Amino acid sequence: MSDRWSELARQARLVQRSANREEMPFGFAEAVMRRVAQSTREKAIEAWVPLLRPALGLAFATAFLCVLLQVRQQNDAPANLLVETETLIQLAVLE
Repeated sequence: MSDRWSELARQARLVQRSANREEMPFGFAEAVMRRVAQSTREKAIEAWVPLLRPALGLAFATAFLCVLLQVRQQNDAPANLLVETETLIQLAVLE
Protein backbone atom coordinates (compact mmCIF):
# COMPACT_ATOMS: atom_id res chain seq x y z
CA MET A 1 0.00 0.00 0.00
CA SER A 2 2.84 2.42 0.80
CA ASP A 3 4.34 1.81 -2.66
CA ARG A 4 1.23 3.20 -4.33
CA TRP A 5 1.24 6.27 -2.08
CA SER A 6 4.90 6.88 -2.82
CA GLU A 7 4.26 6.57 -6.55
CA LEU A 8 1.29 8.95 -6.33
CA ALA A 9 3.35 11.50 -4.37
CA ARG A 10 6.18 11.26 -6.90
CA GLN A 11 3.81 11.84 -9.81
CA ALA A 12 2.21 14.79 -8.04
CA ARG A 13 5.64 16.39 -7.52
CA LEU A 14 6.49 15.89 -11.20
CA VAL A 15 3.24 17.52 -12.31
CA GLN A 16 3.81 20.50 -10.01
CA ARG A 17 7.32 21.02 -11.37
CA SER A 18 6.19 20.87 -14.99
CA ALA A 19 3.26 23.23 -14.31
CA ASN A 20 5.60 25.82 -12.82
CA ARG A 21 7.90 25.72 -15.84
CA GLU A 22 5.23 26.54 -18.42
CA GLU A 23 5.78 30.05 -19.72
CA MET A 24 4.51 32.18 -22.55
CA PRO A 25 6.13 31.62 -25.92
CA PHE A 26 9.01 33.89 -26.85
CA GLY A 27 7.75 37.31 -27.99
CA PHE A 28 4.11 36.68 -27.07
CA ALA A 29 3.85 39.51 -24.54
CA GLU A 30 5.45 42.00 -26.95
CA ALA A 31 3.10 40.95 -29.75
CA VAL A 32 0.08 41.44 -27.51
CA MET A 33 1.27 44.86 -26.39
CA ARG A 34 1.94 45.89 -30.02
CA ARG A 35 -1.58 44.87 -31.03
CA VAL A 36 -3.10 46.75 -28.08
CA ALA A 37 -1.10 49.85 -28.97
CA GLN A 38 -2.23 49.67 -32.60
CA SER A 39 -5.88 49.21 -31.72
CA THR A 40 -6.24 52.35 -29.61
CA ARG A 41 -8.95 54.59 -30.96
CA GLU A 42 -9.31 58.32 -30.59
CA LYS A 43 -13.08 58.24 -30.12
CA ALA A 44 -14.95 55.83 -27.87
CA ILE A 45 -17.90 55.58 -30.27
CA GLU A 46 -15.67 53.87 -32.84
CA ALA A 47 -15.50 50.83 -30.56
CA TRP A 48 -19.29 50.48 -30.73
CA VAL A 49 -19.66 50.74 -34.53
CA PRO A 50 -19.18 47.00 -35.22
CA LEU A 51 -21.90 46.23 -32.68
CA LEU A 52 -24.29 49.01 -33.69
CA ARG A 53 -24.39 48.24 -37.40
CA PRO A 54 -26.09 44.83 -37.08
CA ALA A 55 -28.26 46.06 -34.20
CA LEU A 56 -29.57 48.98 -36.24
CA GLY A 57 -30.20 46.71 -39.21
CA LEU A 58 -32.17 44.31 -37.03
CA ALA A 59 -34.13 47.20 -35.47
CA PHE A 60 -34.99 48.55 -38.92
CA ALA A 61 -36.12 45.14 -40.15
CA THR A 62 -38.24 44.62 -37.03
CA ALA A 63 -39.84 48.05 -37.36
CA PHE A 64 -40.59 47.41 -41.02
CA LEU A 65 -42.23 44.06 -40.23
CA CYS A 66 -44.31 45.62 -37.44
CA VAL A 67 -45.58 48.36 -39.74
CA LEU A 68 -46.29 45.84 -42.48
CA LEU A 69 -48.24 43.57 -40.14
CA GLN A 70 -50.16 46.54 -38.69
CA VAL A 71 -51.24 47.71 -42.14
CA ARG A 72 -52.20 44.18 -43.10
CA GLN A 73 -54.21 43.74 -39.89
CA GLN A 74 -56.03 47.05 -40.40
CA ASN A 75 -57.15 45.89 -43.82
CA ASP A 76 -58.49 42.64 -42.37
CA ALA A 77 -60.03 44.26 -39.26
CA PRO A 78 -63.59 43.21 -38.43
CA ALA A 79 -66.41 45.72 -38.63
CA ASN A 80 -66.87 45.79 -34.87
CA LEU A 81 -63.57 45.34 -33.06
CA LEU A 82 -65.20 45.45 -29.60
CA VAL A 83 -67.45 42.46 -30.35
CA GLU A 84 -64.52 40.52 -31.80
CA THR A 85 -62.38 41.21 -28.72
CA GLU A 86 -65.18 40.15 -26.37
CA THR A 87 -65.64 36.92 -28.33
CA LEU A 88 -61.94 36.11 -28.12
CA ILE A 89 -61.91 36.76 -24.36
CA GLN A 90 -64.91 34.50 -23.86
CA LEU A 91 -63.25 31.74 -25.87
CA ALA A 92 -60.08 32.06 -23.80
CA VAL A 93 -61.94 32.04 -20.47
CA LEU A 94 -64.38 29.23 -21.27
CA GLU A 95 -61.82 26.87 -22.74
